[in-house]
Amino acid sequence: MRTKLILPDSGPLFSFAAVDGGLELLLEAGLPIILTDYILWEATRSGSPTAILIGEWVAGHPGAISVVETERGQAASRGRKQASLQKKQRRNVGEQTIFEALPRAIWETVRSFSCLKKICS
Repeated sequence: MRTKLILPDSGPLFSFAAVDGGLELLLEAGLPIILTDYILWEATRSGSPTAILIGEWVAGHPGAISVVETERGQAASRGRKQASLQKKQRRNVGEQTIFEALPRAIWETVRSFSCLKKICS
């Protein structure tokens, strides 16, 4: 089982992006990074220079950064195309998408334990 870095909010991305080379520091530990699609949307929706930097950083590291699709993330993406979501509708959604994505990640980890493969198969 390999440790992963799960970012539950876009805030850390903005904090690291504020420092020259800061996003690259997230990769230095050699841990796979997991974001939900909503968190990526939240970090890149404004189209600001920082949002573009974050989007390019994620796109530039497909082997190190995984983006997990969630229902809320897909809804936000559709909403972005139709009209921007109201701030009240976006409250804590990033954190909620982690809870949506975690059961899948946990199940994949459990299935990878060799001692449990016979039970799970």
